[in-house]
Amino acid sequence: MRVVCPVCRRSVEVEVPRVSALTEFFVTHGDHAFKMYVDEEGFVRRVWPVVWLKAVEAGGGDARRFEEFVVVVGGGRAAVFTMDGEKVAE
Repeated sequence: MRVVCPVCRRSVEVEVPRVSALTEFFVTHGDHAFKMYVDEEGFVRRVWPVVWLKAVEAGGGDARRFEEFVVVVGGGRAAVFTMDGEKVAE
């Protein structure tokens, strides 16, 4: 399905599985992300931006780049994904 990203306003193709109830999805898109709710009819009910959290060196240390991850929490579970969408922990 196509969804307009609430951050950059571009149309994004999102692969959404069939669901039996209102379900939340987390979509990474470029250097940002958004959440969307899809109902059992496949209708997108809500889409909004997600704030990124980044780790930085305390005290302004060197300018090393930290690898970025996305943590998704819900339903009593949490999963960690790389920025490429690869699940690395659950």
